[in-house]
Amino acid sequence: MRTLETYPGAEWVPIPYRCPWEKTVTRHPLISDRMAERIRFRLPFPASTLEIRILAALSGGKLFEDDLVTLLGGDEEDNLEAIEALHQRGQIALCESHNVRHWLLTDADLDSLMKRELQRV
Repeated sequence: MRTLETYPGAEWVPIPYRCPWEKTVTRHPLISDRMAERIRFRLPFPASTLEIRILAALSGGKLFEDDLVTLLGGDEEDNLEAIEALHQRGQIALCESHNVRHWLLTDADLDSLMKRELQRV
């Protein structure tokens, strides 16, 4: 998978993602830690760099849990902890269907905010 670190100058990379249950394809922004840091200080709530990367990815639509963890890369345990922290704060929601877990943003305002911030950086 190409990352922002291997392609200097790129701001974010849309990752095509096919949802097998809905037969749709969406594009999820994959941002670097550096990009997340720029967004971090403009948000109206505290969030770690990893949490911002999760919110950015989910601004493209829902993602299956395994795919979200794989997309983020790095330490799986850290990823799952960040996902759980966002869930406990009510910023992302867990949905289960057919014994498959997927995550999505809970608030349209948060979705708009993340998309706006991604355009600014």
